[in-house]
Amino acid sequence: DDAPDAALGKPTVSFQNLQFQLSNSKSAGSHHAYKGLQVGFLAFDDLWKLVPKENFCSPEGLLQLNAATAGMGNLDSGGVHLHTVPCGVAGMPPLDEPQSMNSALDNTGKYIMIISNCGGLTNATITGRVAVQNSFGYLPAYEYGTLHMYGWLALVYIVLNFLWLPLQIKELQHLYPVQRGLTLISMTAMLEAVFAYAFLKHTNVTGTRHGILMMAFLLCDCMKYIFGGWLILNLAAGNGIGKDTEGAEESMPFTSVLVTLLFAAQQSVWRIVMSHRSSNALYPGFLLVNALPGMLIFAVFFVWAVRKLSGLIQTLVEQKQTSSLKVFITLRRALIAGLCMSVAVSSMQIAGVSPNDLPPWAWRYAWFLDDG
Repeated sequence: DDAPDAALGKPTVSFQNLQFQLSNSKSAGSHHAYKGLQVGFLAFDDLWKLVPKENFCSPEGLLQLNAATAGMGNLDSGGVHLHTVPCGVAGMPPLDEPQSMNSALDNTGKYIMIISNCGGLTNATITGRVAVQNSFGYLPAYEYGTLHMYGWLALVYIVLNFLWLPLQIKELQHLYPVQRGLTLISMTAMLEAVFAYAFLKHTNVTGTRHGILMMAFLLCDCMKYIFGGWLILNLAAGNGIGKDTEGAEESMPFTSVLVTLLFAAQQSVWRIVMSHRSSNALYPGFLLVNALPGMLIFAVFFVWAVRKLSGLIQTLVEQKQTSSLKVFITLRRALIAGLCMSVAVSSMQIAGVSPNDLPPWAWRYAWFLDDG
């Protein structure tokens, strides 16, 4: 099969402690043997091959299934995983019923969960849990690559900071602001990668998203953009790059700082939206509406920075400050290259969120468009 790490075993679906409770507890006894309420997990593409469109319920009061599967209760075969929900009393497990039913999924693909009620049951509430687990854990297969990416990225950042920080501490009194800014960004990016890996690992092991780890990851991601934006603002103003500019005290315009903060906030919103893209079946149009403001803010910010640098370079040419001139020309080239790369990345992300459904060959590369 094409699932990641398929050698570890088959994916499974488990029906855990499912039961229904009636709003009128006095009538629970009369429904104790009720078998008409069922929860099923079926292959989406085969749904109408398995379930007849004309009549959902069989004469036996169960979900009607085609061929030999018709009229059965619990079922685990042929791409159909069906569980009859027993009657329970609030706070108590159902009597004479297994609390958990596990089924192996033979094929990867799209599945749909259905709930059928073939009988006279009304005013009932279903409680319990339906959990789907891949062979490698609870993460969706398209996010499995993101887990590995952040793991390796965290390791690279840790090694780089381990080598870089002792040199920074040793020469702390002689560092220029731009070097301190780069150190701060590097450390923030390291924490972002560590928290992202911990968050994804926790989700993969437990099947639940850890709120604190996610907020720590988003905070570091947001602060990374804020620190990076402030560094570019200082560089564009000609501050903190060397001895020729040490005395510069040009303040950053409030609008420039505001743009940086807005972009960082929008990036956090984009992260949150993308993390719930599949679990909430978000529409491509909604994703694009959330992506475009950040792209526009990013473009305006970098165009302003490049124009500011160009003006500064012209001033340095007139003043014949050769050493600083070379640095700022290199910086302008780097910003232009970064802007071109950002356009390419944004185009790929738009292409990735535009279709409602990914083609079969593309799902394993979706993590690269979103995070890589």
